[in-house]
Amino acid sequence: MKLNAITLQNFKSFGPQTPVIGKIEDLQLVNLIFGHNSSGKSNILKFLDLLFSPKVIRESILIEGEDNPRVRQVEGPFWNGSITNEPFIFHKNKRDIAIEFKVVLEISKAELQKSGFTYFKPFSENFFAKEKLINTEIQGKIISSGDVYTSTIQLTEVTINGKIIFSDTGSEKEYFQGVPGLEGENTAFENFMGIFNALIFFLDKDRYLVAEKEDSFAITLAPHNFKNWMHNLSLDAFNYIRYENFIKFVRKYGAAITVLKNFEPSFAKNPQGQIDIFINNGSERLPIGSFGTGIQQLLLLLAMLFDTNSKVILIEELELNLSPISQQALLQVFTNLIKDGEIDQVVFTSHSKTLAETPGISVYQVEISIDGISSIKSMNGKKSPFFKRDNSIDKQMGSVLRTPGIQGPEWGDEEG
Repeated sequence: MKLNAITLQNFKSFGPQTPVIGKIEDLQLVNLIFGHNSSGKSNILKFLDLLFSPKVIRESILIEGEDNPRVRQVEGPFWNGSITNEPFIFHKNKRDIAIEFKVVLEISKAELQKSGFTYFKPFSENFFAKEKLINTEIQGKIISSGDVYTSTIQLTEVTINGKIIFSDTGSEKEYFQGVPGLEGENTAFENFMGIFNALIFFLDKDRYLVAEKEDSFAITLAPHNFKNWMHNLSLDAFNYIRYENFIKFVRKYGAAITVLKNFEPSFAKNPQGQIDIFINNGSERLPIGSFGTGIQQLLLLLAMLFDTNSKVILIEELELNLSPISQQALLQVFTNLIKDGEIDQVVFTSHSKTLAETPGISVYQVEISIDGISSIKSMNGKKSPFFKRDNSIDKQMGSVLRTPGIQGPEWGDEEG
């Protein structure tokens, strides 16, 4: 599964313009989005994370002995329900204008069949009898629900290979209109859409390890409990094979990093009750904090890739604390994961010239206008002045730090 195209309007820095300028097409297996600080590049990842996250559905339940029903909140699918605790998602906070979106998703016929999809046969007969790839286009909007913290998602149209399987005219919803064997089958629609529920995994730039008190209940992986997560996984007698598989995963995909090639962690607890991970550098065992932030983040990233079932990985500021060689090594990790079928696609933001000039990846630039509206354009096969140095600043620096009148260094292979 992968994303082929994204269109969004009235979301954060992307305005409600016509023609649409919040648009990315022809996404490939590995994709880089670059742009100046606060240009809006991270908003693309945040939108995708918001869109494919489970929504909240409110249900009324009757309690015996009570006159009025109670309302409870349950987790719903990504395409139906409310978005809560997200007060500033509308462009310039104009909540009277809907956020509009369109995403195009690709799934192979083999993937759909492997998923155990109940309606595979009628879908195959009606939508992709000859095609091996299924392109699903999902259009919809997000509208304000009255208070500043809550919004509601509404689908308007869904197509498979150009044929409409769902439409909402505002007065009624139609499922598979005119499709033999499927017409009116909302259950078939829900089953199909459910395949994309766990599509996205988003890793933001907050991925620094911290001191952790021992916590035997930390079983959900996050940067702030990574040490406890690994320790608890190693102690799980009924699921120890998962810990062994994690060690193999790190050794296999982290092999380009010397200290991860023969990864064999151990654990220790200090008198204050803080737990730590120790790894071998070739000559001695040291706490993970001794290996620098870059190695820590690489290990955390590998752990999160191991832990997720999502096929599309979104990462904010991929190059954080990584040298150019480590950045290249990380891209090699992604290509190996894709080749092995562990993940299907990576989309990340970066300011790195090293990453932007890597052959074979698709590159997009986000710019923001003076009135605060972001736009996206493909940079495949194009050069951008984004990575050039400002020579006027170099001259000023040179006059202060070196000999007056001597210009600073020209742009070489350094990071921008």
